[in-house]
Amino acid sequence: MLEAAQGAPASSGRRTRRPGLSEEVLRAYAYACAFCGYDGMLGRNPVGLEAAHIRWHSQDGPDTLANALALCALHHILFGLGVLGLSPGLRIQVSPLYVARSHAGHAVGILHRRPLAPPRPGHPSPGPEHIHWHHQQVFKHAPTPVAR
Repeated sequence: MLEAAQGAPASSGRRTRRPGLSEEVLRAYAYACAFCGYDGMLGRNPVGLEAAHIRWHSQDGPDTLANALALCALHHILFGLGVLGLSPGLRIQVSPLYVARSHAGHAVGILHRRPLAPPRPGHPSPGPEHIHWHHQQVFKHAPTPVAR
């Protein structure tokens, strides 16, 4: 998460986060979730929108627009848990392990294979190296059958 520790001082070997990156990410994505388009505001302030690292900051993910997405709070959590991911072609992936019973839960499943909303012109798209890292390290794949 970019929001929680933005500008936090370095301690215990932690890298500091780049001040202003969260706002830059939200601006690049026009203050809307890149997965679902949610764009809630309270007055002139976005609510429920967060800047999210693709390759986690704790795993040497850089504080760059190519390593960040604007996501609503729900999709940020699901992306961090590996329920949601991205394909190399910038399409949303939903883990085959994800199940839901409610209509609201099924709304996550219908994101599968939808294109990621691109950033505004002049801003970089997510970097393939960061997408690959997330796909390998975070996204929850179906179990591989054991050969017998």
